[in-house]
Amino acid sequence: MTSYRYSVSQIQPPNIQEDISGTAPGCQKGSACALAQRPLQPRFFVAGLTGRLTPNVVNEFHFDWLRHWWSWVAPGAKIQVIDPSLSDTRLQIWRENRTDGLVPINVNTQQARERVWNGQDYTFTDNLSWIRGKHAFSFGGRAQIEHFLHVRDDKVTGGISTPLYFVAKGGNFNDIGGIPVPATVDPGEKTTFRRAYISVLGMVDAATQVLTRDGSLAPQAAGSPIIQKENVDAYEIHIADTWRPKASLT
Repeated sequence: MTSYRYSVSQIQPPNIQEDISGTAPGCQKGSACALAQRPLQPRFFVAGLTGRLTPNVVNEFHFDWLRHWWSWVAPGAKIQVIDPSLSDTRLQIWRENRTDGLVPINVNTQQARERVWNGQDYTFTDNLSWIRGKHAFSFGGRAQIEHFLHVRDDKVTGGISTPLYFVAKGGNFNDIGGIPVPATVDPGEKTTFRRAYISVLGMVDAATQVLTRDGSLAPQAAGSPIIQKENVDAYEIHIADTWRPKASLT
């Protein structure tokens, strides 16, 4: 007995990462163009064999393999949208979110992060049944070997492995003097005005970059993603005896 199943899907979700500048391939200036993709490619294979070794012995063997692969693709942080002579990396202006950032392509952490997951499970199961006299013996075991690979460029919040400059992210320039606030500005909106003033000038007040280490905690080169490889093994055996001491008792 064998069976194999697979699936391939390429989802392009809205409201994740978008280009409104026409910089990314296939996008047009002034029109929101979705960049994020969520590919999913699961696989499953199973095989089984049942054999009668002797008139009293039957063996059953099963093997299955499961792959669960998915990815978060968000290429915006790697697309050059500003002249390199003006900035050596990407900018996030005004606020760190998708809708309020005054940038051609939003690079806020929640929408700009990228991840890959590749989980592969191998399961071996063998059961042997032996009838001897008034006994029905059952012997068996199961081995499950799981391989996990997780690659990501973020730690949920605060930045990604690509360096980012934030203009008025936290308003660290709000406390300095010299920013003229017109008298017509509502007193409750003076901070907002200062942040807008700083954003227009392009004054960088914060920079973030996730720096990573390998499995031995040695520093990796800047820009390297977080890579986690894990192997999880599980084993089990069982022995059972069904005994019929007499015709009406088991």
